[in-house]
Amino acid sequence: LAAAVVAPSSALVPRRTPGQEASPARRCAGPGPRAPSLLVARMDLDAPDERSNERCRRLRELAERGDFAELYRTLQSDVSLHLDEETSVMLLNNIPRLVEGVTIAPEKGQSRDDAREKMLQDAALLAFRRVGLSGHLRGFGSVQAEWPDARVEMPASELERTTGLPADALSPQATSSYWPTVGVAALLLQFAVGAQALHPEPEQQLAAAAPALAALLLLLGDQLLLRGAAQETALLAASRERRGRVARREAGKAVVAYLLGCPLERCVTSPLEARAEPRIPRGASSATLAHDPRLVMEVRRGQVSGSSVDRLSVRLVAGLAAEALRYGGAETGQLERDELSAFLKRMSPPWDVLRVRAQERWALAQAVLLLREHSAAVDAAAEAIFSGGGVGDVVRAIEGALPRPLPADRRREERAQRAREESHELWLRWGRQLSARYALEALEGGPEGGAGEWGAGPGGKGAALRAVEARILKKQERLREVRKVLGSED
Repeated sequence: LAAAVVAPSSALVPRRTPGQEASPARRCAGPGPRAPSLLVARMDLDAPDERSNERCRRLRELAERGDFAELYRTLQSDVSLHLDEETSVMLLNNIPRLVEGVTIAPEKGQSRDDAREKMLQDAALLAFRRVGLSGHLRGFGSVQAEWPDARVEMPASELERTTGLPADALSPQATSSYWPTVGVAALLLQFAVGAQALHPEPEQQLAAAAPALAALLLLLGDQLLLRGAAQETALLAASRERRGRVARREAGKAVVAYLLGCPLERCVTSPLEARAEPRIPRGASSATLAHDPRLVMEVRRGQVSGSSVDRLSVRLVAGLAAEALRYGGAETGQLERDELSAFLKRMSPPWDVLRVRAQERWALAQAVLLLREHSAAVDAAAEAIFSGGGVGDVVRAIEGALPRPLPADRRREERAQRAREESHELWLRWGRQLSARYALEALEGGPEGGAGEWGAGPGGKGAALRAVEARILKKQERLREVRKVLGSED
Protein backbone atom coordinates (compact mmCIF):
# COMPACT_ATOMS: atom_id res chain seq x y z
CA LEU A 1 0.00 0.00 0.00
CA ALA A 2 1.20 3.51 -0.92
CA ALA A 3 4.02 1.84 -2.89
CA ALA A 4 6.17 1.39 0.22
CA VAL A 5 9.52 -0.17 -0.61
CA VAL A 6 10.51 -3.00 1.70
CA ALA A 7 14.06 -4.32 1.69
CA PRO A 8 15.55 -7.47 3.22
CA SER A 9 16.27 -7.21 6.92
CA SER A 10 20.01 -7.15 6.31
CA ALA A 11 19.63 -3.95 4.31
CA LEU A 12 17.92 -1.95 7.06
CA VAL A 13 19.38 -0.36 10.14
CA PRO A 14 17.93 0.92 13.43
CA ARG A 15 16.22 4.28 13.41
CA ARG A 16 15.84 7.30 15.64
CA THR A 17 13.01 7.84 18.04
CA PRO A 18 9.74 8.85 16.30
CA GLY A 19 9.78 12.48 15.25
CA GLN A 20 13.50 13.03 15.91
CA GLU A 21 15.57 14.23 12.97
CA ALA A 22 18.83 16.12 12.75
CA SER A 23 18.36 18.30 9.70
CA PRO A 24 14.95 17.94 8.04
CA ALA A 25 14.98 17.99 4.26
CA ARG A 26 13.06 20.91 2.93
CA ARG A 27 11.02 21.65 -0.12
CA CYS A 28 10.24 24.22 -2.75
CA ALA A 29 7.23 26.26 -3.71
CA GLY A 30 5.57 28.51 -1.24
CA PRO A 31 6.38 31.20 1.31
CA GLY A 32 8.03 30.67 4.65
CA PRO A 33 11.56 30.09 5.94
CA ARG A 34 12.01 26.70 4.29
CA ALA A 35 15.16 25.61 2.50
CA PRO A 36 15.30 23.89 -0.91
CA SER A 37 13.58 20.55 -1.17
CA LEU A 38 15.11 17.23 -2.06
CA LEU A 39 12.41 16.92 -4.71
CA VAL A 40 12.28 20.38 -6.22
CA ALA A 41 14.87 23.13 -6.01
CA ARG A 42 13.68 26.70 -5.63
CA MET A 43 14.07 28.75 -8.82
CA ASP A 44 13.20 32.30 -9.81
CA LEU A 45 11.08 31.89 -12.91
CA ASP A 46 9.94 34.64 -15.21
CA ALA A 47 6.25 35.07 -15.88
CA PRO A 48 4.98 32.72 -18.58
CA ASP A 49 5.40 34.26 -22.00
CA GLU A 50 3.92 33.40 -25.38
CA ARG A 51 6.62 30.80 -25.97
CA SER A 52 5.70 29.03 -22.73
CA ASN A 53 2.04 29.11 -23.65
CA GLU A 54 2.85 27.59 -27.04
CA ARG A 55 4.83 24.77 -25.42
CA CYS A 56 1.97 24.09 -23.02
CA ARG A 57 -0.46 23.88 -25.93
CA ARG A 58 1.87 21.41 -27.62
CA LEU A 59 1.97 19.23 -24.52
CA ARG A 60 -1.81 19.17 -24.35
CA GLU A 61 -1.99 18.24 -28.02
CA LEU A 62 0.42 15.35 -27.42
CA ALA A 63 -1.80 14.13 -24.58
CA GLU A 64 -4.93 14.38 -26.75
CA ARG A 65 -3.23 12.33 -29.48
CA GLY A 66 -2.09 9.78 -26.91
CA ASP A 67 1.60 10.34 -27.68
CA PHE A 68 2.72 10.14 -24.06
CA ALA A 69 6.18 8.83 -24.93
CA GLU A 70 6.96 12.10 -26.76
CA LEU A 71 5.39 14.08 -23.92
CA TYR A 72 7.63 12.28 -21.42
CA ARG A 73 10.74 12.98 -23.51
CA THR A 74 9.81 16.65 -23.70
CA LEU A 75 9.49 16.85 -19.93
CA GLN A 76 12.89 15.24 -19.51
CA SER A 77 14.71 17.46 -22.02
CA ASP A 78 13.09 20.88 -21.51
CA VAL A 79 14.32 21.93 -18.06
CA SER A 80 13.04 25.52 -18.45
CA LEU A 81 9.46 24.48 -19.15
CA HIS A 82 6.90 26.63 -17.33
CA LEU A 83 3.48 24.94 -17.05
CA ASP A 84 0.18 26.71 -16.67
CA GLU A 85 -2.52 25.33 -14.38
CA GLU A 86 -4.47 23.53 -17.07
CA THR A 87 -1.37 21.76 -18.41
CA SER A 88 -0.26 20.90 -14.87
CA VAL A 89 -3.58 19.21 -14.10
CA MET A 90 -3.43 17.32 -17.41
CA LEU A 91 0.11 16.15 -16.70
CA LEU A 92 -0.65 14.91 -13.17
CA ASN A 93 -3.84 13.19 -14.35
CA ASN A 94 -1.82 11.14 -16.87
CA ILE A 95 1.14 10.07 -14.73
CA PRO A 96 0.46 6.31 -15.21
CA ARG A 97 0.35 6.82 -18.99
CA LEU A 98 3.67 8.68 -19.25
CA VAL A 99 5.57 5.40 -19.51
CA GLU A 100 3.34 4.05 -22.28
CA GLY A 101 5.48 3.21 -25.28
CA VAL A 102 8.70 3.51 -23.27
CA THR A 103 10.88 0.42 -23.50
CA ILE A 104 11.29 -1.28 -20.13
CA ALA A 105 14.88 -2.46 -19.68
CA PRO A 106 15.31 -4.26 -16.35
CA GLU A 107 18.69 -3.96 -14.70
CA LYS A 108 20.71 -6.99 -13.72
CA GLY A 109 18.84 -8.96 -11.07
CA GLN A 110 15.70 -6.82 -11.47
CA SER A 111 12.34 -8.19 -12.53
CA ARG A 112 10.25 -6.57 -15.24
CA ASP A 113 7.56 -5.56 -12.75
CA ASP A 114 10.15 -3.88 -10.52
CA ALA A 115 11.61 -2.05 -13.51
CA ARG A 116 8.16 -0.82 -14.52
CA GLU A 117 7.43 0.33 -10.98
CA LYS A 118 10.69 2.28 -10.91
CA MET A 119 9.80 3.94 -14.23
CA LEU A 120 6.39 4.95 -12.85
CA GLN A 121 8.01 6.42 -9.74
CA ASP A 122 10.51 8.38 -11.85
CA ALA A 123 7.70 9.67 -14.06
CA ALA A 124 5.65 10.79 -11.05
CA LEU A 125 8.66 12.51 -9.50
CA LEU A 126 9.47 14.29 -12.76
CA ALA A 127 5.86 15.45 -13.19
CA PHE A 128 5.68 16.86 -9.67
CA ARG A 129 9.04 18.56 -10.14
CA ARG A 130 7.88 20.32 -13.29
CA VAL A 131 4.59 21.39 -11.74
CA GLY A 132 6.34 22.47 -8.54
CA LEU A 133 8.86 24.60 -10.42
CA SER A 134 5.93 26.29 -12.15
CA GLY A 135 4.66 27.46 -8.77
CA HIS A 136 1.48 25.38 -8.45
CA LEU A 137 2.40 23.20 -5.43
CA ARG A 138 2.36 25.46 -2.40
CA GLY A 139 1.61 22.71 0.10
CA PHE A 140 3.60 19.87 -1.46
CA GLY A 141 6.13 18.64 1.12
CA SER A 142 5.24 21.41 3.57
CA VAL A 143 5.34 18.95 6.48
CA GLN A 144 8.83 17.55 6.99
CA ALA A 145 9.85 17.46 10.65
CA GLU A 146 7.11 19.92 11.68
CA TRP A 147 4.67 17.39 13.13
CA PRO A 148 1.54 18.74 14.86
CA ASP A 149 2.51 17.04 18.13
CA ALA A 150 6.15 17.55 19.09
CA ARG A 151 6.30 14.54 21.38
CA VAL A 152 8.46 11.67 20.19
CA GLU A 153 6.33 9.06 21.95
CA MET A 154 2.58 8.69 22.35
CA PRO A 155 1.56 6.71 25.46
CA ALA A 156 -1.63 4.70 25.15
CA SER A 157 -3.21 6.81 27.90
CA GLU A 158 -2.57 10.01 25.91
CA LEU A 159 -3.82 8.88 22.50
CA GLU A 160 -7.52 9.47 23.20
CA ARG A 161 -6.88 12.86 24.81
CA THR A 162 -4.61 14.01 21.97
CA THR A 163 -6.87 12.96 19.11
CA GLY A 164 -10.23 13.58 20.75
CA LEU A 165 -11.40 10.17 19.50
CA PRO A 166 -12.18 7.04 21.54
CA ALA A 167 -9.64 4.25 21.28
CA ASP A 168 -12.03 1.88 19.51
CA ALA A 169 -12.65 4.48 16.77
CA LEU A 170 -8.99 4.17 15.74
CA SER A 171 -9.14 0.38 15.63
CA PRO A 172 -10.38 -0.97 12.29
CA GLN A 173 -13.52 -3.06 12.59
CA ALA A 174 -12.91 -6.37 10.85
CA THR A 175 -15.40 -6.80 8.02
CA SER A 176 -15.60 -9.73 5.65
CA SER A 177 -17.74 -10.55 2.66
CA TYR A 178 -17.56 -14.27 3.45
CA TRP A 179 -20.76 -14.65 5.48
CA PRO A 180 -22.85 -12.31 3.28
CA THR A 181 -21.73 -14.36 0.29
CA VAL A 182 -22.69 -17.59 2.03
CA GLY A 183 -26.09 -16.11 2.89
CA VAL A 184 -26.77 -15.00 -0.67
CA ALA A 185 -25.66 -18.38 -2.00
CA ALA A 186 -27.97 -20.20 0.41
CA LEU A 187 -30.87 -17.95 -0.56
CA LEU A 188 -30.29 -18.59 -4.27
CA LEU A 189 -30.06 -22.34 -3.69
CA GLN A 190 -33.27 -22.33 -1.67
CA PHE A 191 -35.01 -20.35 -4.43
CA ALA A 192 -33.86 -22.88 -7.03
CA VAL A 193 -35.12 -25.81 -4.96
CA GLY A 194 -38.45 -24.07 -4.34
CA ALA A 195 -38.87 -23.29 -8.04
CA GLN A 196 -38.37 -26.94 -8.90
CA ALA A 197 -41.00 -28.02 -6.39
CA LEU A 198 -43.63 -25.81 -8.01
CA HIS A 199 -43.37 -27.49 -11.42
CA PRO A 200 -43.97 -31.22 -12.03
CA GLU A 201 -42.20 -31.46 -15.38
CA PRO A 202 -38.37 -31.67 -15.44
CA GLU A 203 -38.13 -29.16 -18.28
CA GLN A 204 -40.22 -26.65 -16.35
CA GLN A 205 -38.23 -27.26 -13.17
CA LEU A 206 -34.92 -26.59 -14.96
CA ALA A 207 -36.28 -23.42 -16.61
CA ALA A 208 -37.58 -22.10 -13.27
CA ALA A 209 -34.33 -22.83 -11.42
CA ALA A 210 -31.99 -21.65 -14.19
CA PRO A 211 -31.82 -17.93 -13.17
CA ALA A 212 -31.07 -18.76 -9.54
CA LEU A 213 -28.46 -21.37 -10.50
CA ALA A 214 -26.81 -18.94 -12.95
CA ALA A 215 -26.62 -16.25 -10.27
CA LEU A 216 -25.16 -18.77 -7.84
CA LEU A 217 -22.48 -19.77 -10.35
CA LEU A 218 -21.62 -16.13 -11.02
CA LEU A 219 -21.33 -15.46 -7.31
CA LEU A 220 -19.03 -18.43 -6.76
CA GLY A 221 -16.96 -17.51 -9.82
CA ASP A 222 -16.55 -13.97 -8.51
CA GLN A 223 -15.26 -15.28 -5.20
CA LEU A 224 -12.87 -17.77 -6.78
CA LEU A 225 -11.52 -15.73 -9.69
CA LEU A 226 -11.93 -12.08 -8.65
CA ARG A 227 -11.85 -12.49 -4.87
CA GLY A 228 -15.25 -10.82 -4.51
CA ALA A 229 -14.40 -7.71 -6.58
CA ALA A 230 -17.60 -7.87 -8.65
CA GLN A 231 -19.75 -8.16 -5.54
CA GLU A 232 -17.97 -5.20 -3.89
CA THR A 233 -18.37 -3.15 -7.08
CA ALA A 234 -22.10 -3.86 -7.08
CA LEU A 235 -22.37 -2.85 -3.42
CA LEU A 236 -20.50 0.40 -4.13
CA ALA A 237 -22.77 1.19 -7.06
CA ALA A 238 -25.85 0.63 -4.88
CA SER A 239 -24.68 2.64 -1.86
CA ARG A 240 -23.75 6.30 -2.07
CA GLU A 241 -22.70 6.27 1.58
CA ARG A 242 -20.24 3.44 0.94
CA ARG A 243 -18.75 5.30 -2.04
CA GLY A 244 -18.39 8.40 0.12
CA ARG A 245 -16.58 6.41 2.78
CA VAL A 246 -14.12 5.02 0.23
CA ALA A 247 -13.52 8.51 -1.20
CA ARG A 248 -12.93 9.93 2.29
CA ARG A 249 -10.44 7.19 3.10
CA GLU A 250 -8.44 7.71 -0.09
CA ALA A 251 -8.60 11.50 0.32
CA GLY A 252 -6.95 11.17 3.71
CA LYS A 253 -4.16 9.12 2.20
CA ALA A 254 -3.71 11.56 -0.68
CA VAL A 255 -3.60 14.68 1.50
CA VAL A 256 -1.07 13.22 3.94
CA ALA A 257 1.15 11.89 1.15
CA TYR A 258 0.99 15.29 -0.58
CA LEU A 259 1.90 17.21 2.58
CA LEU A 260 4.83 14.85 3.21
CA GLY A 261 6.23 15.43 -0.30
CA CYS A 262 5.40 11.99 -1.73
CA PRO A 263 4.43 12.18 -5.42
CA LEU A 264 0.98 10.71 -6.07
CA GLU A 265 0.60 8.30 -8.95
CA ARG A 266 -2.98 7.10 -8.90
CA CYS A 267 -6.14 6.95 -6.75
CA VAL A 268 -7.94 3.62 -7.15
CA THR A 269 -11.49 3.33 -5.81
CA SER A 270 -12.82 0.46 -7.96
CA PRO A 271 -12.39 -3.05 -6.51
CA LEU A 272 -11.97 -4.47 -10.02
CA GLU A 273 -9.13 -2.03 -10.78
CA ALA A 274 -7.57 -2.73 -7.39
CA ARG A 275 -7.49 -6.47 -8.09
CA ALA A 276 -5.85 -5.82 -11.47
CA GLU A 277 -3.10 -3.56 -10.05
CA PRO A 278 -0.15 -5.73 -8.95
CA ARG A 279 1.18 -3.10 -6.54
CA ILE A 280 -1.99 -3.14 -4.43
CA PRO A 281 -1.94 -5.89 -1.78
CA ARG A 282 -4.31 -8.80 -2.03
CA GLY A 283 -7.60 -8.10 -0.31
CA ALA A 284 -7.56 -4.31 -0.71
CA SER A 285 -10.50 -2.83 -2.62
CA SER A 286 -9.04 0.70 -2.92
CA ALA A 287 -5.66 2.41 -2.62
CA THR A 288 -3.76 5.61 -3.23
CA LEU A 289 -0.47 4.85 -4.94
CA ALA A 290 2.40 7.13 -3.98
CA HIS A 291 6.05 6.75 -3.11
CA ASP A 292 8.57 8.45 -0.87
CA PRO A 293 11.71 9.28 -2.91
CA ARG A 294 13.89 9.51 0.19
CA LEU A 295 12.72 6.14 1.50
CA VAL A 296 13.39 4.56 -1.90
CA MET A 297 16.94 5.94 -1.97
CA GLU A 298 17.64 4.94 1.62
CA VAL A 299 16.43 1.38 1.07
CA ARG A 300 18.69 1.10 -1.99
CA ARG A 301 21.62 2.34 0.10
CA GLY A 302 20.72 -0.09 2.88
CA GLN A 303 20.17 2.57 5.55
CA VAL A 304 16.69 3.80 6.51
CA SER A 305 16.44 6.95 8.63
CA GLY A 306 14.01 7.54 11.45
CA SER A 307 12.29 10.38 9.60
CA SER A 308 11.54 8.09 6.64
CA VAL A 309 10.01 5.48 8.95
CA ASP A 310 7.91 8.22 10.55
CA ARG A 311 6.61 9.44 7.18
CA LEU A 312 5.80 5.89 6.08
CA SER A 313 3.99 5.20 9.36
CA VAL A 314 1.80 8.30 9.12
CA ARG A 315 0.97 7.62 5.45
CA LEU A 316 -0.11 4.05 6.12
CA VAL A 317 -2.56 4.98 8.89
CA ALA A 318 -3.89 8.14 7.20
CA GLY A 319 -6.86 6.38 5.57
CA LEU A 320 -7.94 4.87 8.88
CA ALA A 321 -7.61 8.28 10.58
CA ALA A 322 -9.64 10.06 7.88
CA GLU A 323 -12.45 7.53 8.10
CA ALA A 324 -12.51 7.67 11.89
CA LEU A 325 -12.63 11.47 11.91
CA ARG A 326 -15.66 11.57 9.61
CA TYR A 327 -17.65 8.48 10.61
CA GLY A 328 -16.50 7.88 14.19
CA GLY A 329 -14.91 4.56 13.25
CA ALA A 330 -13.10 2.75 10.47
CA GLU A 331 -14.20 -0.31 8.54
CA THR A 332 -10.79 -0.84 6.95
CA GLY A 333 -7.18 -0.13 7.80
CA GLN A 334 -5.97 -3.46 9.13
CA LEU A 335 -4.10 -4.22 5.88
CA GLU A 336 -2.12 -0.99 6.23
CA ARG A 337 -1.31 -1.70 9.88
CA ASP A 338 -0.13 -5.16 8.93
CA GLU A 339 2.02 -3.60 6.20
CA LEU A 340 3.61 -1.23 8.71
CA SER A 341 4.16 -4.01 11.24
CA ALA A 342 5.82 -6.21 8.60
CA PHE A 343 8.12 -3.36 7.54
CA LEU A 344 9.20 -2.58 11.10
CA LYS A 345 9.82 -6.23 11.89
CA ARG A 346 12.20 -6.39 8.91
CA MET A 347 14.38 -3.72 10.48
CA SER A 348 17.76 -4.77 11.82
CA PRO A 349 17.42 -5.48 14.68
CA PRO A 350 13.70 -6.29 14.34
CA TRP A 351 11.25 -4.22 16.31
CA ASP A 352 9.36 -6.00 19.05
CA VAL A 353 5.58 -5.85 19.40
CA LEU A 354 5.59 -3.13 22.05
CA ARG A 355 7.74 -0.85 19.93
CA VAL A 356 5.58 -1.46 16.86
CA ARG A 357 2.42 -0.60 18.80
CA ALA A 358 4.05 2.57 20.15
CA GLN A 359 4.95 3.63 16.61
CA GLU A 360 1.38 2.97 15.45
CA ARG A 361 -0.03 5.14 18.25
CA TRP A 362 2.38 7.97 17.43
CA ALA A 363 1.53 7.77 13.72
CA LEU A 364 -2.23 7.69 14.38
CA ALA A 365 -2.02 10.80 16.57
CA GLN A 366 0.00 12.72 13.97
CA ALA A 367 -2.30 11.62 11.11
CA VAL A 368 -5.45 12.67 12.98
CA LEU A 369 -3.98 16.07 13.87
CA LEU A 370 -2.69 16.66 10.34
CA LEU A 371 -6.03 15.81 8.77
CA ARG A 372 -7.92 17.91 11.28
CA GLU A 373 -5.87 21.05 10.62
CA HIS A 374 -6.26 20.44 6.85
CA SER A 375 -9.92 19.38 7.02
CA ALA A 376 -11.00 21.66 4.16
CA ALA A 377 -8.36 20.11 1.89
CA VAL A 378 -9.55 16.61 2.85
CA ASP A 379 -13.15 17.56 2.02
CA ALA A 380 -12.12 18.97 -1.36
CA ALA A 381 -9.98 15.94 -2.20
CA ALA A 382 -12.79 13.56 -1.20
CA GLU A 383 -15.19 15.41 -3.50
CA ALA A 384 -12.70 15.20 -6.38
CA ILE A 385 -12.14 11.47 -5.84
CA PHE A 386 -15.89 10.82 -5.44
CA SER A 387 -16.54 12.48 -8.80
CA GLY A 388 -13.89 10.30 -10.49
CA GLY A 389 -11.12 12.91 -10.81
CA GLY A 390 -7.49 12.00 -11.41
CA VAL A 391 -4.39 12.96 -9.47
CA GLY A 392 -4.29 16.40 -11.10
CA ASP A 393 -7.88 17.14 -10.07
CA VAL A 394 -7.16 15.94 -6.53
CA VAL A 395 -4.02 18.09 -6.26
CA ARG A 396 -5.87 21.16 -7.58
CA ALA A 397 -8.65 20.57 -5.04
CA ILE A 398 -6.11 20.24 -2.20
CA GLU A 399 -4.22 23.38 -3.21
CA GLY A 400 -7.41 25.39 -3.47
CA ALA A 401 -8.45 24.49 0.09
CA LEU A 402 -5.13 24.78 1.95
CA PRO A 403 -5.13 27.32 4.81
CA ARG A 404 -3.00 30.45 4.73
CA PRO A 405 -0.47 30.41 6.20
CA LEU A 406 0.23 26.72 6.12
CA PRO A 407 0.09 25.13 9.60
CA ALA A 408 3.58 23.67 9.16
CA ASP A 409 4.96 27.10 8.23
CA ARG A 410 3.33 28.57 11.32
CA ARG A 411 4.87 25.89 13.54
CA ARG A 412 8.24 26.45 11.89
CA GLU A 413 8.07 30.20 12.55
CA GLU A 414 6.99 29.62 16.15
CA ARG A 415 9.92 27.29 16.67
CA ALA A 416 12.32 29.88 15.19
CA GLN A 417 10.84 32.56 17.45
CA ARG A 418 11.29 30.36 20.52
CA ALA A 419 14.92 29.73 19.50
CA ARG A 420 15.52 33.48 19.17
CA GLU A 421 13.99 34.16 22.57
CA GLU A 422 16.04 31.40 24.19
CA SER A 423 19.18 32.81 22.56
CA HIS A 424 18.39 36.30 23.87
CA GLU A 425 17.82 34.90 27.34
CA LEU A 426 21.14 33.08 27.26
CA TRP A 427 22.97 36.26 26.26
CA LEU A 428 21.28 38.25 29.04
CA ARG A 429 22.06 35.59 31.61
CA TRP A 430 25.69 35.52 30.52
CA GLY A 431 25.89 39.33 30.75
CA ARG A 432 24.44 39.38 34.26
CA GLN A 433 26.82 36.67 35.44
CA LEU A 434 29.81 38.45 33.90
CA SER A 435 28.88 41.81 35.43
CA ALA A 436 28.41 40.25 38.85
CA ARG A 437 31.81 38.54 38.63
CA TYR A 438 33.58 41.78 37.68
CA ALA A 439 31.93 43.68 40.51
CA LEU A 440 32.79 40.99 43.03
CA GLU A 441 36.43 40.87 41.94
CA ALA A 442 36.70 44.67 42.23
CA LEU A 443 35.27 44.82 45.75
CA GLU A 444 37.41 41.91 46.96
CA GLY A 445 40.63 43.36 45.58
CA GLY A 446 40.94 41.48 42.28
CA PRO A 447 40.92 37.82 41.33
CA GLU A 448 43.94 37.05 43.52
CA GLY A 449 43.23 39.56 46.27
CA GLY A 450 45.98 41.98 45.11
CA ALA A 451 45.88 45.54 43.79
CA GLY A 452 45.76 44.62 40.11
CA GLU A 453 43.56 46.06 37.41
CA TRP A 454 40.45 45.61 39.56
CA GLY A 455 41.97 45.96 43.03
CA ALA A 456 41.46 48.84 45.44
CA GLY A 457 45.23 49.48 45.72
CA PRO A 458 46.61 52.99 45.74
CA GLY A 459 43.77 54.28 43.59
CA GLY A 460 41.15 53.37 46.21
CA LYS A 461 37.76 51.70 45.77
CA GLY A 462 36.33 54.65 43.84
CA ALA A 463 38.71 54.18 40.93
CA ALA A 464 38.08 50.43 40.93
CA LEU A 465 34.30 50.90 40.83
CA ARG A 466 34.60 53.40 37.99
CA ALA A 467 36.68 50.87 36.03
CA VAL A 468 34.01 48.22 36.69
CA GLU A 469 31.27 50.55 35.48
CA ALA A 470 33.23 51.26 32.28
CA ARG A 471 33.60 47.54 31.59
CA ILE A 472 29.89 46.95 32.27
CA LEU A 473 28.93 49.72 29.84
CA LYS A 474 31.09 48.13 27.15
CA LYS A 475 29.48 44.74 27.75
CA GLN A 476 25.99 46.24 27.62
CA GLU A 477 26.83 47.95 24.32
CA ARG A 478 28.05 44.62 22.98
CA LEU A 479 24.82 42.92 24.11
CA ARG A 480 22.74 45.54 22.27
CA GLU A 481 24.70 44.88 19.09
CA VAL A 482 24.20 41.14 19.47
CA ARG A 483 20.44 41.63 19.97
CA LYS A 484 20.23 43.70 16.81
CA VAL A 485 21.99 40.98 14.86
CA LEU A 486 19.78 38.24 16.27
CA GLY A 487 16.65 40.30 15.73
CA SER A 488 17.43 40.76 12.06
CA GLU A 489 18.02 37.08 11.43
CA ASP A 490 15.24 34.72 10.20
